[in-house]
Amino acid sequence: MASHINDYFSPHEPVQSEHITFTAGVTGLNEMISLSVTDEGQAILLGRPIYGSFYGDLVTKSKCELVYTSFPSTDQFSPACVEAYESAYLNALSEGVNVKAVIICNPHNPLGRCYSAEALKALLLFCSKYSLHLISDEIYALCTFEVEGATRTPFTSLLSIDLTGLIRKDFVHVLYGMSKDFGAAGLRLGCLITRNESLTAAIQAIGRFNWPSELSVSMATNILEDKAFVADYTRKSRLALGRNYAIATGLLDQAGIKYAEHGNAGFFIWMDLSPYLGNYKNDAEGWEAEKKLKELLENNGMTMPTGLAYKAERPGWYRILFTVEQDALEESFRSP
Repeated sequence: MASHINDYFSPHEPVQSEHITFTAGVTGLNEMISLSVTDEGQAILLGRPIYGSFYGDLVTKSKCELVYTSFPSTDQFSPACVEAYESAYLNALSEGVNVKAVIICNPHNPLGRCYSAEALKALLLFCSKYSLHLISDEIYALCTFEVEGATRTPFTSLLSIDLTGLIRKDFVHVLYGMSKDFGAAGLRLGCLITRNESLTAAIQAIGRFNWPSELSVSMATNILEDKAFVADYTRKSRLALGRNYAIATGLLDQAGIKYAEHGNAGFFIWMDLSPYLGNYKNDAEGWEAEKKLKELLENNGMTMPTGLAYKAERPGWYRILFTVEQDALEESFRSP
């Protein structure tokens, strides 16, 4: 895995095997990290929308709190995002909530975008200012693709940033796994990459309750040792992702449905169906209308997570997966 990370993540300093700790998936790793960096009642800061299952992963055992940052007029993938994070941090502090860490998804779930190097450096400086851990979930690292006729921000791993003058190395951590890049969710193998020896020791101590199986380890080893296969698989995966993304966004454009733009990573599109919610007087009615539209779609064969599940700022957003067979993808957009 260290060799794989060095090949594809362009780390500023080569990753060594002692910097990596394995668990049975990133889900369990999220739980262990929250147990290690927070005490009950302390908090982790996240942007929104964000992967909805972070709540269950991070909070269930640690009893920490999650503080969500909104970006009403700021691009959260630009250096200016720090202003919104700092506002949320100071607001939490004024309410007696002690934030200990920031978690980002890079590439992002559900927005399908990557953070620029400049944005990552700004986040590192922000975290250094307040002695916060910065944790980057990079499980979609190789699921990036080209968009014809458009320039997109490429994937930049947090590991690739020179931390000199930005933050102490022991406050920077990256999460990775096999489930997305290799289409192997059932393999249940995730890892923490960090130079923080204390955090490594803590995760390894409680990791005995979340060990990966020998079968998973053996399969992953065979995959990662075959570098020619990894290169070919990744190339084909990126081509397929780009093709399906173009089909899906083209169909959305034809239907006049808006969606979050600038995507070039992941399996999903953040789609705006708020015009179909009808009139509502307040957010509570809006979230209820969002739920009813989801049920209507499910009754007609379409299942999509709602914006509420991803901590969206307003009702009407849905996450749609475009990584299905082309005929199924086209059928999903066809009018009855």
